Amino acid sequence: MRRKSDNPEFDLDEVEEKNIHINRNLFPFIPFRLLKTMGIDWRDTLDHESIIGKKQDIEMAYLCGGVEQGRDATREGRYEGLFESINQVLDYALPTIVKNNGAIEDFKDKTFRAVFDYQPEDALTAAISICEWFVRAENEDHPRKLAIALTYGIVTMGVVGYKNRMSVISLSSMTSLTADLQEKAAGYSARILATGSLVDKIPNFETRYNSRFLGIVHLKGSGVEERLYDVFDGDEVTVRNLKRKTKTMFERGVSLYLARNFTEARGCFIEVLKMDRSDKAARRYLFLCDTNYNLEGAEKSQVTLYLDETED
Repeated sequence: MRRKSDNPEFDLDEVEEKNIHINRNLFPFIPFRLLKTMGIDWRDTLDHESIIGKKQDIEMAYLCGGVEQGRDATREGRYEGLFESINQVLDYALPTIVKNNGAIEDFKDKTFRAVFDYQPEDALTAAISICEWFVRAENEDHPRKLAIALTYGIVTMGVVGYKNRMSVISLSSMTSLTADLQEKAAGYSARILATGSLVDKIPNFETRYNSRFLGIVHLKGSGVEERLYDVFDGDEVTVRNLKRKTKTMFERGVSLYLARNFTEARGCFIEVLKMDRSDKAARRYLFLCDTNYNLEGAEKSQVTLYLDETED
């Protein structure tokens, strides 16, 4: 039975149907989920000017993912199959993020970004699922590299735009770090990089996920240091097995390196490379050990940490 209001010309069911219709048709253009995260009702979007400029600090997990082929092909002027490739990844990645309680912030060029304000572990679950799908979908004729970075912390979300167009953007040193780590991940044989701030929010992380401690990343501007982990549950089976096999030796080398014992650390990474010649992280550390050999015992500020220092 249809509901009627006291006004015989005002049909409540008809109004609700119209609201649903408006919501569905505007969803691709208005970031309702992000606005909800900020505590803004979707009905407020009917008056854009009333919400433009609103901002809020929110503690959440942040995800940045991307396909390396996009950047390489663009640089070389090769566009054949590029859009198809990007859309193929987005077609799986974006629904997976939403399914795991995430909100899409944006996707452009070769990257996609999302926020997770419910459970930080949702971000890791989505990342692993995306990587597992990617491994199955890889085409040898069109090689691609997928990398995802995950962080956790306080993000300032704000509504920007004007009366006819608006968007929600996230600003913080954490979002900048996430984008930077996503760019670096493939260079360290990692599909998923997760910071210590995210890992600490996941119960029993060490026993429930396959990972290895990669070292420390330093944010030059703020002086903040973040532990970094390679979560390899989304890697190919052969890669996972090799990382499991070399995990103890690799992490021992990292600990020795951070203690500035470069001689012994170097020996550990050589052993890792004997078992897995393709381990770019071990190769990078071997280079750093050789570079910093003469700095052994020096002050911390004089020693280059694992990743190149990142501006925030």
